[in-house]
Amino acid sequence: MTFINDYNRFTWIYFLRSKATVFQKFVTLVETQFRTYIKTLRFDSGEEYMSHSFQAYLQHKGIVPRILVLIPLNKIESLSVRIVIS
Repeated sequence: MTFINDYNRFTWIYFLRSKATVFQKFVTLVETQFRTYIKTLRFDSGEEYMSHSFQAYLQHKGIVPRILVLIPLNKIESLSVRIVIS
């Protein structure tokens, strides 16, 4: 899973077994290491991002969800999660 900061294009890459808790760990990293908060999360319409528990987590943290429409380029879709850090 990749997280890309829209402001400066800084990229974090996570190798994972499941996507369930990666974002929560990433939010904690951003808040503790950079002393800032994530404002917006852009993601595809994958099941893990559409669950009620994930949406409740975003609302609790004050993160605005934005669903991306991915258009495959040369029939290859790139999966990434984009963030906006305050």
